[in-house]
Amino acid sequence: MSNRLILGQEQYYSLNCHETGLNNNVLIVGASGAGKTRGYVIPNLLEASGSYIISDPKGNLYRNYGPFLKKKGYEVCKIDFTDPEDSAHYNFFNYIRKTQDINKLAHMIANNDKVGSVQDPFWDRAAELLAGSIIAYIWETCDKSEQTLATVLKLAELIIIDENDVSVRSPMDILMDDLETVNKDSYAVKLYKRFRVAADKTLKSIVITLNARIGMYDTPEIRQMTAFDDIDITTIGQKKRAVFVVVSDNDRSLDGLVNLFFTQAMNELCCFADKKCKNCMLPVPVRFIMDDFATNCKIDEFPRMIASIRSRGISTMLMIQSEGQHWFALRITYCRELKVQKALEEKGIRTFVPMRSFREEKGGKVINA
Repeated sequence: MSNRLILGQEQYYSLNCHETGLNNNVLIVGASGAGKTRGYVIPNLLEASGSYIISDPKGNLYRNYGPFLKKKGYEVCKIDFTDPEDSAHYNFFNYIRKTQDINKLAHMIANNDKVGSVQDPFWDRAAELLAGSIIAYIWETCDKSEQTLATVLKLAELIIIDENDVSVRSPMDILMDDLETVNKDSYAVKLYKRFRVAADKTLKSIVITLNARIGMYDTPEIRQMTAFDDIDITTIGQKKRAVFVVVSDNDRSLDGLVNLFFTQAMNELCCFADKKCKNCMLPVPVRFIMDDFATNCKIDEFPRMIASIRSRGISTMLMIQSEGQHWFALRITYCRELKVQKALEEKGIRTFVPMRSFREEKGGKVINA
């Protein structure tokens, strides 16, 4: 298996962090048509080094290079958010193991269109509380086969607020009351009670906020795609696998679900490395290849994650179209008030601009790409 990163023609970089003293995160800056995919992503895919989780906006990488990787011994699968009927199945419930996982999941679902937003957080936090109570209820009471996105959507419809009569109990209120009678320590009930303390008009607005966030997923195709899980994320770090995530570059309605997958994948791999792997490092290194990172794919808590993934054998390739987009994505979307250059240096990200020369960090050698 190759242990090198291709930076340009006849120019390579060792993936051995102990040799370089750096991690393997790379930021590629280049306008549309500059050759980010052709000149960087494809050559490194052909190296067949470790496992890959690849953002594939047009599905071309899967069609053109999936067969090649299969011949190299890879297990190849496609999660297709543009054509869910022709896709592997992904069920986020499959990766809930403790209540903190519920909180992470609720946070991503309730904030699916504004990762890192600095706006008034009240409605997001309130919707997050409600989403958490629904997810926790399903996790505590439902059979494995019913722990799906479809059940989340079904239960969200049972929360009916009557502003004219506060004594009216909604179907969801009754379900929570019944759960409390059999489990006084229910986490779902605790979260639901915190949501229920608001005034009725506020409650109704919170319910509308959550339904607006998850309603776009209420299609037969997405219900079927999320009915069960055959991805098994942790195996990506145990054997050679390539997971192509096909996303639309013109329809953003499912971005929240896409971002949820990327975030959950990185969290799962880190957790597996910490608890199950020798020296807390994945047996097979995993590389996230994220095209159009500033607008098309996001990972929740990315600055915190990227600061610690190196020791687990995980790295990222981030591609954006301009330096202005780069500053906006990292300062506004992720780093908020942090100074971007300092954040980049601390996270060990090397910047590469396709079709232009750049200076290699180690040794000061000028490389023409």
